[in-house]
Amino acid sequence: RGCGESSGLYYDEYLPQEQEDACDVIDWFTKQDWCNGNVGMYGKSWGGFNGLQVAFHQPPALAAVISLYSTDDRFNDDIHWKDGCILGNGMLSWASTMFCWDARPPHPGYNPDTWRQTWARRLEEAGQSCLAPWLRHHTYDQFWRWGSVKEDHQKLQIPVLAIGSIDSFYKRADISPVMCRRLA
Repeated sequence: RGCGESSGLYYDEYLPQEQEDACDVIDWFTKQDWCNGNVGMYGKSWGGFNGLQVAFHQPPALAAVISLYSTDDRFNDDIHWKDGCILGNGMLSWASTMFCWDARPPHPGYNPDTWRQTWARRLEEAGQSCLAPWLRHHTYDQFWRWGSVKEDHQKLQIPVLAIGSIDSFYKRADISPVMCRRLA
């Protein structure tokens, strides 16, 4: 929401609205003639986090998640902080990348009459770097707990296939051993 051709505003990654939107989409799928009532999620990095986070909300139709290169701990095992240290090659570059992506206008061809207003609204109301809030939250507080499924692995009641590799940025973080044992 608030990126590309979508409506709304985007303020940061993994916000409650993003997770609620995913649950709404899953519910919408189940009402389609072509859906048997079971939905799966597959995603890498951001999409992998989303799969775990949505499973945490337990939408009834979500039957399984495949999560690649993600983690259950947004603070210590994502690209922002590592054991209390800023990850310059992660947090700083990712905030810059997101800032540039989010500043892009929607494609004029989809909404020729409103794309300029949509773009201006994004730039004025949501066009800030995510770096400031990430730096303000330099300990594992509620800001990071939101979206860290390690807070309660018992809420992951469906099969989850977590995939990582020794070359992954998340090589130390590919889902906690507690969760892996529970899913085995």
